[in-house]
Amino acid sequence: MKWLATFLCLLTIPVLAAAEDTTQQIPLPFYMTCGPTPMDNYLLERYEEMPMLEGNAQTIIAPGKVAQGKLRMFVNPDTRTYTLVFEVAEQMFCMMSSGDSLAPAPIGDPT
Repeated sequence: MKWLATFLCLLTIPVLAAAEDTTQQIPLPFYMTCGPTPMDNYLLERYEEMPMLEGNAQTIIAPGKVAQGKLRMFVNPDTRTYTLVFEVAEQMFCMMSSGDSLAPAPIGDPT
């Protein structure tokens, strides 16, 4: 459960950073593949990833433009793969990121 709390805290970092001084921020172009079909069945059938976390989210889609939606994380606990999906108004589903080697984040001093 500690790694779950850590992950949830990490999700707030971009929001906190946006509220701070923006002089040190560098725009990074970001591409998301989006479509009208929910990805739940595809991720379950293809990668055996199941929904694990979800929450309200926002992402900057252009300078001064923010999209509101829902962020969902799908996970396969056996293979440790994961996918982040951003859902906009229940009409568009965007794959933000996917990866492997998912594991709890270390907390505190490793020594």
